[in-house]
Amino acid sequence: MNSKKAITLLVLATLLLTTLPIVPVKAIAVTSTSSYDVVYDDTITVLGTGVTAGATVEVYWDAVQPWDGEAGKLNSTKAKSSGAFELWFDVPEAVNGDHYLWLEDVQTGDTMVVPTPITVNAHVEADPDAGLDGDTITLNGYGFNDEVDI
Repeated sequence: MNSKKAITLLVLATLLLTTLPIVPVKAIAVTSTSSYDVVYDDTITVLGTGVTAGATVEVYWDAVQPWDGEAGKLNSTKAKSSGAFELWFDVPEAVNGDHYLWLEDVQTGDTMVVPTPITVNAHVEADPDAGLDGDTITLNGYGFNDEVDI
């Protein structure tokens, strides 16, 4: 190929590329999570960025299920004009082990899973946590697997 053809092809390719729209890539990102090792009813705070300004951001436990907007939904908030957000929720009753948080930008439908799992630990609560001889105390266990002797 001679240099005139090469220059012509280069100019044509450059012109074609300039007609393509440039769309900024925006992705939901979690900047911090208050805890990854929890028990039932602990409060977790999630800070993040990358959602549509002013849009609703929802956090789900283990899955986003758009066919039933309330299934697994833990909380929602409005993003700031910068696209930053802060969510908090209480850990639901869950079997001990790893669980995942999902975030959804409701305006765009974009979702992301927080890559670090939340580890739920089994524990027992006493009510009341102190008493005298003969008092009745109720024990509640959370996070234990089904069919397990305790």
